[in-house]
Amino acid sequence: LYYLDDSFTLVEDGEFWLSETPEVHLSKSWDSAFPRMISYALLEMRHSGQRMWVSVTHLDHISERARIEGARMIRAWATEREAPTVLLGDFNDLPGSKVHRTLNNPIGPFVDSWQALSRSEDQQSYTHHGFTGVPMKGRIDWILTTSEFRILDGSIVYDHEAGRYPSDHFPLWVDLELHAEEMSGSE
Repeated sequence: LYYLDDSFTLVEDGEFWLSETPEVHLSKSWDSAFPRMISYALLEMRHSGQRMWVSVTHLDHISERARIEGARMIRAWATEREAPTVLLGDFNDLPGSKVHRTLNNPIGPFVDSWQALSRSEDQQSYTHHGFTGVPMKGRIDWILTTSEFRILDGSIVYDHEAGRYPSDHFPLWVDLELHAEEMSGSE
């Protein structure tokens, strides 16, 4: 995770592995192709003292069970947080999937920013392109927020340099604002 240290102070950070032994470094379970994890940071805004969690994950691309179990672990972690939370990453699954439903309202604590902005789920929303620039596989990268955030805007970035892309996925961005009633400095 990267953040602007002139805008935020790091209060706490950590990680856990999306497995049956989350405290064991590089552990994996449920037929996951690779070890998968979530990294997180509790950040405090320098100008307001307000705190928020920012977290990132990359769920397995092979095992649906590993994705579902990982999503359940992330949901449990997120529901224990007392500060507003942003979760972003490559979920290797589509909106409407069991993984998506596990993390998003009404079951999960999150709101999908793309859906909150009423953006379409057509090919222009697909985020994976395999370094070709041609969208494929659907919208598998998400930025999710808890309800304390107001989602103002967001988009997919298609920029490239002479046909060269920095990733096999198109990056996403969102413009977020915390609700006024959430402006306390408490965690």
